[in-house]
Amino acid sequence: MISLFILAEYFYNLHHHGLPPMRRRPQMFIAIGPPAFTAVALMGMAEIATEKFPSYYIPLAAHVNTAEVLLILTIFLSIFMWIFSFFLWMLGWLSIFAACHEWKFDITWWATVFPNTGFALATIKIGDLLASEPIRWVGSAATIIQVALWLGCFSLHVWAYFTRRVLWPGMDEGFGAETHLGRGLDLEGNVVSSKSSCAS
Repeated sequence: MISLFILAEYFYNLHHHGLPPMRRRPQMFIAIGPPAFTAVALMGMAEIATEKFPSYYIPLAAHVNTAEVLLILTIFLSIFMWIFSFFLWMLGWLSIFAACHEWKFDITWWATVFPNTGFALATIKIGDLLASEPIRWVGSAATIIQVALWLGCFSLHVWAYFTRRVLWPGMDEGFGAETHLGRGLDLEGNVVSSKSSCAS
């Protein structure tokens, strides 16, 4: 429920203020996490329910297998949430590729990894429950993309650390360059002097 309020504010800001600066755009993938991981959790619980629930759990519907009905409803609800996650996934990637000439790695790029894991897991789970080979292949492709993203973020993070672009005073979300190195990052990810960083 909390994520619904946050998503409402998220879309409100997108509508009224447009896309965020490039340095903030990887954080757009955080919105994928709640619907994707909710779909994974619901499908997992419904699958277990077919083993744990009694065959006829509701007396007024004694001729219907309750757990199987629950599983069917859950699959359709999960597909809806997957479609919503896919919309957010496309929104995130299109916004990032629209500003590809401004790419500069910083710690916010890790936001492309964890939420998309839920999207890949939901894809795989839907493919398993529907016994659909094409959907399973899409899930496998999503997994490969996730591994590539993780390896890319890890490699760039190590490079950025040794070039003092991340995990150094004044170079992360906290800024504070005026009290440390005398330089920091602005919202676009450019290294600026402490005076310019404070002014921005």
